[in-house]
Amino acid sequence: MAKIKTAVITGMHGYDVVGFQNMFRQIPEIDFYPQHLEDFAGDRDHGRQDYEVVR
Repeated sequence: MAKIKTAVITGMHGYDVVGFQNMFRQIPEIDFYPQHLEDFAGDRDHGRQDYEVVR
């Protein structure tokens, strides 16, 4: 089964990083990539188009 390459945007508030990442890693259909909001928004030339879903 192919996984859906998913960028999950984070930032602007604190959160349980380990718990958040573990939650997404338990979904077998998702290839999870956490992305900080400012880094993701500022990356105009690299990688953003590689994701199938941005959440």
